[in-house]
Amino acid sequence: MLKVPASEAEIAQVADAARRLDWVESGEGQETVWLDAVSAKKGQPARGGTIGFRDVPEEVWNFHIGGYQVCAKWLKDRKGRALSKDDIVHYQRILGALEETIRIMGEIDAVIDDHGGWPGAFATTEPATRLDPAT
Repeated sequence: MLKVPASEAEIAQVADAARRLDWVESGEGQETVWLDAVSAKKGQPARGGTIGFRDVPEEVWNFHIGGYQVCAKWLKDRKGRALSKDDIVHYQRILGALEETIRIMGEIDAVIDDHGGWPGAFATTEPATRLDPAT
């Protein structure tokens, strides 16, 4: 498991954690995950609230693993309960780990592109050598 030092995990600041989690909303260009966003009319985005995590990059908020939007799923799984200080620190570490994962994925993609793209980056000019399992 990727461990992110606390100083690197501080990409999110808690606005207020004393209230209960109702629902999660992230506005475009807003980079705040509101825990108490105000519902808007059907088809319109919710307005920001007063409780949330600031400075959450949109790419981190929208990151999916196994079909789940990680940041939203973690919060939705805790709907209706107060977040403890440990919960908040854990969520900040998740945000940091996702940000680092996205950075590393970008580096990997750049190396693949520099070597001919997919699947060309993995093509060799020499025939593959089979290793004899008996040796």
